[in-house]
Amino acid sequence: MPRTSHRIAFALFIIVVATPAVLAVIMALLPLQTVIRSSQYIVVAKIEKVYPEKPAMLLNVEDDLKGKLPYRKLPVHLKGDSEADKLNHVPQLLKRLANDMPIILFVEEKDKKLTALAYTNGTWMQLVGDKTGADTAVWSLTHGEPYLRRTFKGPTAELKSLLIDVLAGKKRAPEIDKKESPGFGPEVAGN
Repeated sequence: MPRTSHRIAFALFIIVVATPAVLAVIMALLPLQTVIRSSQYIVVAKIEKVYPEKPAMLLNVEDDLKGKLPYRKLPVHLKGDSEADKLNHVPQLLKRLANDMPIILFVEEKDKKLTALAYTNGTWMQLVGDKTGADTAVWSLTHGEPYLRRTFKGPTAELKSLLIDVLAGKKRAPEIDKKESPGFGPEVAGN
């Protein structure tokens, strides 16, 4: 990808991550390397509990891959924004989330605001958070990110392994798969 394209993708990522008012579904090509570079923190969490009736989930951070996220328990309200409502994202995402499932968060922190791209087994979504204390924050789903399947779409364990190698300088992040159709990963059995 030409250097200019990387700059445009990086600028788009920063706008989406750093500006809560710009919370539209990301349709532009966004290379995984740009997501990695732009993230202050990259963590692997486990979904402790999904509460479909609320809808909400509770995440426990288990592994810091980049930086040390001060928030270890992450309550996430899964109502979604108007974009999620219009595109029916919440019911689709709930079918792809389950207790004890790993989820990777790419987090950017600015002042008291947090923005994250979350990934699990082919499904991307965007979360925003508000700091409530030095080591606490409350999170909300904005919407799913179906176009980010072009960025990465494999199993969560594969992405974790890849991130470890990329951050250690052993591998390069894969290029965009321009042919990948938008969507979400497979539904969890029993959901």
